[in-house]
Amino acid sequence: MIEHNTPPDFIIAGAMKSGTTTLYSYLSLHPGIFMTTPKEPGFFSRNDVFAKGADWYLSLFKEAAPGQIRGEASTCYSRWPAYPEAAKRIHEFNSKTKVIYILRHPVDRAYSHYGHLVYSDKKPYATFEAAINAEDEIISASKYMLQINKFLEYFPKEQILLVAFEDMVNKTPETLAAIQAFLGCEVRSLAPQNKITANKASEKSVQKNFVNYLRKIRNLPGIKTLVDLTLNQDTRKKIRKQLVAAFLNSSIAQILMKTKKEQLSPISPEIRTKLLNEFKSDTQALEIHWGRDLSGWYL
Repeated sequence: MIEHNTPPDFIIAGAMKSGTTTLYSYLSLHPGIFMTTPKEPGFFSRNDVFAKGADWYLSLFKEAAPGQIRGEASTCYSRWPAYPEAAKRIHEFNSKTKVIYILRHPVDRAYSHYGHLVYSDKKPYATFEAAINAEDEIISASKYMLQINKFLEYFPKEQILLVAFEDMVNKTPETLAAIQAFLGCEVRSLAPQNKITANKASEKSVQKNFVNYLRKIRNLPGIKTLVDLTLNQDTRKKIRKQLVAAFLNSSIAQILMKTKKEQLSPISPEIRTKLLNEFKSDTQALEIHWGRDLSGWYL
C-alpha cells in the first residue's frame, strides 16, 4: 500500500440529506480550513472520477494556503454497497484522514433522499413506497451503523466523529466548536447572526434548471464571444449570481418550487412503521457504539 500522506485532512462523508452542505458552508468560513470546490468531488467512490488519478484530486486543494486544514464533503462515501471501495480508497490515500459523519432520524433521511430523486428529475417516482421498493440505496444509506462499520474496517474509532443533525440545528455554536476541536484547528465562532441553511431540494432543482438555461443562452453563436470579450470571469460570476437570486425571488420560481413539492407523496403510517422496524436493529447497534440515547428514532 502506498500512502500519499497528503490531502484530504478530513472528509465530511455523510449522511446524504443530513446537513452536510450546511456544515461545508460553515467550515468554509474558517480561515484555517480550506474546502474544495466542488463540494462533492466523489473521488473515492465514483470509479469514473477515481480514474482521473491522484494528481487531479490533489489539484482541488492547490489554492489552500500553507497551514490550512484541507477537507471535502462527498456523501457518496457513506452509501455502501453502492460505492463499496470508498473507505478503503480514502485509507490508502491518507490513513490519517479524519471522518465526519452527520446522522439524522433514519426515516426522515430516507424520505428526504426520495425527495432528492424526485426534485432532481432523476427518478420521478409516483410514491415514496415505489421509491424505496426500487432503490435499495435509500434504505442502506439510513443504516448508519452499517456504514460506520465500513470505515471502522480501516480507521480507528477516534478518527470518526459522529454528529447529530438535531445538534447542528439546535446547538449550532457548540456543535461547530466540537467539530473544530476534532479537526485540531483554532475554535472560532462560525455561526453568524443569520444561520446558514442549505437550499431546499425544490429550490436547488429550480435553480439548477435556470442556471442550465443561462448557460444555453451564453453558448449561442456570437453571445459567448461577446461575453468573453467584454466581461472578465469575476464579473460574469457576479452577474450570474445576481440573476439567479432575482429569479429565485420571482413569482415564477415560487410557482415552480410549489409544483415540485406537490410531486412528493406523504409517508403513510404503514410505511413509516415498516421502516422503523427495518432500521431498529441498526439503530440499537448505533446507540451502543455512539453511547447516545436514540429513543426518538424508534418513533
